[in-house]
Amino acid sequence: MILVIFIKFLLRGVLRKTAKFLRTGFALNLTPASVNAIVGRVADAACREYNELKERIRKSDLVYVDETEFFGTWEESMGMDFSYDTRHLACRSSEPG
Repeated sequence: MILVIFIKFLLRGVLRKTAKFLRTGFALNLTPASVNAIVGRVADAACREYNELKERIRKSDLVYVDETEFFGTWEESMGMDFSYDTRHLACRSSEPG
């Protein structure tokens, strides 16, 4: 299951490409529907933990956002308009100095 999920992630979620890669690379004869069923089983298994994590984030006074996920330059990402309540928004510079 882990191999299927990992390969699906690397191939950007395309089920038929994942099935073809597993067939040619590992002689695993899976259909795209089988890959989808495996993903569904993993999602079901992780559902409780994922929902608990979402609730902890929602109840948190402070939520950390990693600015390295922004596209563009540092100046462009820091120029973004945060139009929501910023009383609990913490900004941390990753620039040295």
